[in-house]
Amino acid sequence: MIKMGGRGNSSGRGGGGGGNIKLPKLIGSEKQVKWATDIRDNYAKKLGEAERRLKKIVSSGSIKGESESERKATEFIGMYHPKASYNQVRNEMKSGNLFKAYMATKSGTPERKTAGKKFRSAVAKESLKRLKKESTEKLKEKNASKWIDQRPR
Repeated sequence: MIKMGGRGNSSGRGGGGGGNIKLPKLIGSEKQVKWATDIRDNYAKKLGEAERRLKKIVSSGSIKGESESERKATEFIGMYHPKASYNQVRNEMKSGNLFKAYMATKSGTPERKTAGKKFRSAVAKESLKRLKKESTEKLKEKNASKWIDQRPR
C-alpha cells in the first residue's frame, strides 16, 4: 500500500501520519505551488480511500458495506488513472475464466455467490496493482503546473 502521511507541503515532506513516501518539493510560482499542493493533498487523500476500498474488495470479494467516500474516491482516482479503474479492469477481465465460471453457475446459488466473490476479488487485486504503479509515478511529479493542468475537471 502506498501510505500517505496526510498533508504534503511545498517543503517536500509528507505531513501528519508518517507515510513512507516523501513527496518532492513542488517547483513553480508561489501561487502555483500553493494550488498544486492542495490538488496533490486531495489526490493523496482520495488515493488512500480508494486503496482501502479495493483492499476490502480483495479480502471479502464484496462491494457491500463500502462507504460513500470510498466509492467517490475510487471514481475520482479513476479520472487520474482510467486504466486502473475498477470498472475498466472488470470490463477487461470479463473474457477471462473467472467471469466465465461465474456466468456458468445458476443464479441464486451458493456457487454463483462464491464465483462472484472470486471474480470481484481478482478485479480489485488487478486494479490495486495498476493503481499502485501509476500513482507512485504521479506522486513523484515536481512540476506544480503539471499538477494544475492534469487535475480532473
